[in-house]
Amino acid sequence: MTKLSTDNLYHYTKKKSDFKSIIQNGFEYRRCKEDLPLSGFSNSPFSIPGVIKHLISPEVVCFCDIPFNLVSDHIKQYGEYCIGLTKNWGMINGITPIRYVHQYTPDLRDDKFYTLRSCADNLPRYNNSMLMLIDEMLSKNDNHEKLNQKDINELSDKWKKLISQLECEFLDLIGFSQNYIGNMKTYEGYWKDRVINKNSIRRFYDEREWRALKLNPKMTHLTFAWSDITEIIIRDEKDNGEIINVLIKKFGINKDNVQTKLFLIDEIITQQ
Repeated sequence: MTKLSTDNLYHYTKKKSDFKSIIQNGFEYRRCKEDLPLSGFSNSPFSIPGVIKHLISPEVVCFCDIPFNLVSDHIKQYGEYCIGLTKNWGMINGITPIRYVHQYTPDLRDDKFYTLRSCADNLPRYNNSMLMLIDEMLSKNDNHEKLNQKDINELSDKWKKLISQLECEFLDLIGFSQNYIGNMKTYEGYWKDRVINKNSIRRFYDEREWRALKLNPKMTHLTFAWSDITEIIIRDEKDNGEIINVLIKKFGINKDNVQTKLFLIDEIITQQ
């Protein structure tokens, strides 16, 4: 039976300088702009699926598990330099298949999800205070009298402690929803073709993306050991000596070790 996915994860890039940097320093987390086809509240005139777009830009490292016999288009778009790593390494490092969504995905049309997303967007305006955010939401009701500092000061210590704990739990919930969204991508959407430089509709689902999401602000790179690498794939013979030297210097291995994992892109595709 023909496999629809590989046993390893692959990261493709166009520039040799970027490829060398990956070998030397690991994968750098970079902003990835996504346009998700979410909807508004169900009672909103703008709740029609696809009318409201939600832009996110999580910091990520992207991989795929497309078999080599199906990867030609992916290579054209993303580059002929490639590093392959074991899926076990990927899973240990929290790399996961992303979720592809469309304008009718049920839970993304649910008001609860939209409320969480709206809170996540607006919390920074209220110094991450759940109390002040909810007070502002209630203020849209004519019968609600907004809180002031005196109201808060007059609360008993018991209520202040309870509200403080609730705010911690609420912020954790908001953080979870933000990370949840960070591992989403639209099933298909507009794309500027990197070969012909023209806009088109691309089915992103075919990219079989796995994603490492930056969850710790102090994280800058996703690193790996020589034993984690399954393949080093380069564009042509001219790159051979240069890449070998980079690998030897980085991992302290000899040329024979490198040759066991080093391939030309044409060799890899032809083998399948």
